[in-house]
Amino acid sequence: MNINLRKKKSSILFILPIKMFFYTIIIGIFVYVSLYKFLERNYEKKMRDTALTLSNLAEWAVIPLLEDSHNHDIFIERLLKKITTDNKVKSIKIYNEAMEILYSNDKKEEKTHKNSEFIVPIIKNEKMIIKNEDFKRYIYEIAIPIKDKVTFENSSKDKKYILYLKLDFAKEHINFYRIQILGFAIVGFFLIFLLIINNSLIKYYILNPILQIKKGFYKVTNGKYDFTIEEKKEKEVNDLIKMFNKMVDYIRENSETLKKNKLQAEKLNKAKGVFLANMTHELRTPLNSIIGYSELLLEDETDENKIKQLKGIVKPGKHLLTIINNILDFSKLEAHKLTLSIKVFNIRDTFKDIEELFKITALQKKIILKFRMQESIPNHLLGDEGRIKQILINLISNSLKFTDKGHVYIIVSYKNNRLFVVVSDTGIGIKEEALLNVFDSFEQLDMNRQGTGLGLSITKTLCELMDGTITVKSVLGKGSRFVFNIKVPIGHLPNKTKKNISRSSQKINTPKTLDSKRIGKKFKILVADDIKDNQLVLGMMLKKLDVDIVFADNGKIALDLLEKEKFDLFFLDIQMPVMNGLEVLDKLRATGEINNNYVIALTAYSLNTEQSKILKAGAKGVITKPINKDEIRALVSHRIKRRMS
Repeated sequence: MNINLRKKKSSILFILPIKMFFYTIIIGIFVYVSLYKFLERNYEKKMRDTALTLSNLAEWAVIPLLEDSHNHDIFIERLLKKITTDNKVKSIKIYNEAMEILYSNDKKEEKTHKNSEFIVPIIKNEKMIIKNEDFKRYIYEIAIPIKDKVTFENSSKDKKYILYLKLDFAKEHINFYRIQILGFAIVGFFLIFLLIINNSLIKYYILNPILQIKKGFYKVTNGKYDFTIEEKKEKEVNDLIKMFNKMVDYIRENSETLKKNKLQAEKLNKAKGVFLANMTHELRTPLNSIIGYSELLLEDETDENKIKQLKGIVKPGKHLLTIINNILDFSKLEAHKLTLSIKVFNIRDTFKDIEELFKITALQKKIILKFRMQESIPNHLLGDEGRIKQILINLISNSLKFTDKGHVYIIVSYKNNRLFVVVSDTGIGIKEEALLNVFDSFEQLDMNRQGTGLGLSITKTLCELMDGTITVKSVLGKGSRFVFNIKVPIGHLPNKTKKNISRSSQKINTPKTLDSKRIGKKFKILVADDIKDNQLVLGMMLKKLDVDIVFADNGKIALDLLEKEKFDLFFLDIQMPVMNGLEVLDKLRATGEINNNYVIALTAYSLNTEQSKILKAGAKGVITKPINKDEIRALVSHRIKRRMS
């Protein structure tokens, strides 16, 4: 399992003071160390100068006395004692050329050679000065030759003496460090004081305005605009606050407009839905009569010319129905209201239906139509069979439409819960520049051929709804190849399959006629529909089944008839005057009669929301107009068979 680690976000109120304190301490330490090194070097230089000064003073004071040492011993001793009264001077000695101590502040050392090794370089190498600087132990030793400093008239020859001084700067060093520590404390206190003042100023002039703006943004995101941030004197911060207040004022001024626009858009969207529902109803109703009458006439017609003419009516009628369905589907997709109806279905039967649907068209155009299905494809899948059929119909009908010779191949495979379908043809192909827009709405590949330009756009959206994709490759003049895949898990049929009566339900194979003699009395059907043409079409469709049909022009008449006699099946139109179908269902449900009547709703509304409303009201099924004669006959035959059993 992958875990994304994110750095914890901290407040600038916490981070900025900490960082400033940290950087200030580092800079303070760096400055203090540099200053300390500088002062230490000055301190050492001062100690050297002090030692050299003391040695020079002692030398000039001792020289005259040494010229007549026998008469001035007492003066030399006093002089040495006086020099050592300075706490820095711990030892003072005068050596002769034989490295023997002539005079010392410690009388016990006189006439000895103590520490004579220190002055050896002066005796042997004629060096002018010897120093030993040990600042770690606070010791400073210096030796200087006393020679030829003053010339005396009575001197017969030059004499060489060596002055030795040992100084101890321990007290001075301790005082020096005390001063340094005090200085460090003062500097540190001053830095912290400045830091506190600096942080307070930053908080007041920068952080507080930022926090106010942050709170303002929080209010804006929660839809609150009734506030302003107090302006500051500082130009940059004030400009930022002014811009923010101006933005809030602008949003406040437009919020009401936005609310009104939203309400208006919702009303328009609702009106659009009502308009589409009404338009599909008004278009489907006459189509029901046109297609219904034509198909009924085709059943018994033997004259070839009349058959051709009737087919010329049915084919455009069905094409018009396809256009209506595409526009409705496109509107649903645009409004994100199209939903999938997930059920277990037989995928092999689905492709057989599709093959049967296009077989005649392929024969008429003399085009080879072949379906190749992988043997390992499971029989039953879980998905929306109707929408899968719609994808296949759109792609195959396009291939057949744009292919005048050659073939159309459909190759089907299944892997990892995904259905893969390839639809390839040897048609006119698609221009390279048109491939980028082939799935756009209202984009037609050939303006000379029929179509709305919505089929491929709807197909792409349906594939995406089923967690799939669709691609196309094409060469102009050689053909096209559409490949799509959708997620359709393997389906498992329950032990007892309930059959829902709807337009998408499986067809039931029944005898062409079931007369009343076999069931004792005729099967009685009540049809409530206000349009006479619809009544006549439905009556002609069911004529061969030899059933009794009673017609009612509205819902009120239908309810009156239900109170007087028993019907085996009730076809109820939803859109009627006086009392509509939904009101009839409400009455039946209120009286409990809904359970005693098998109600199938007839409607020209194809929206899922409308059909769901009808089913919730108590209808056992919904048949959408235009009514398919085979479907309605299969339903009635099924109900007759159920009554016989």
